[in-house]
Amino acid sequence: MPVEVSNWGELNNIRIEPSEDYVLANDLDSNTSGYQEYVDQNNSRGGWRPIPNFTGTFNGQNNEIRDLRQIVEPNNEGVNYDNAGLFGEITSSSTVQNLTISNFGTGTNFSGDIRRYGAVAGRVNNSTVSNVRVEDFNLDSDNNSSIDYIGALAGRVTNSSTIEHCYVDGTSGNNDVRGYRHGTGG
Repeated sequence: MPVEVSNWGELNNIRIEPSEDYVLANDLDSNTSGYQEYVDQNNSRGGWRPIPNFTGTFNGQNNEIRDLRQIVEPNNEGVNYDNAGLFGEITSSSTVQNLTISNFGTGTNFSGDIRRYGAVAGRVNNSTVSNVRVEDFNLDSDNNSSIDYIGALAGRVTNSSTIEHCYVDGTSGNNDVRGYRHGTGG
């Protein structure tokens, strides 16, 4: 039986058991319980921390995650700078499906180095992303930042991964990033 996710705290707790099966029970946005604690950039965490090394399944059940603000500032404890997004890395035959992510971004200028950056995941490795829509992907950065791979959907897709029936609508930002290559949905 999949674990239901109905607020930001439950979404954050996926990092405790990243190999489980999850379903998104409803939309999540800035009015949903836990937003101030886990996502708002004005909190002590500085914004959303990516769920590293996700190895389970996440079925959005055609719900939407809105207003996610990513931590991208240097020296925040617990941040995986190799992979940043809702999930840091989706790996080991995992699946993320039936989900919309909208109004995703850094929110403010960031300065730092990240290897791979995307709304769903920084890296999709030997896994599947299906029926996912990304709307209004935003990346604002200063000219001292470096990202190896940027994609609205995923920064980098590797090792027999499958991306199917996915859609990106709207990307923006000053994108004053040195040394980047486009990823999936870039």
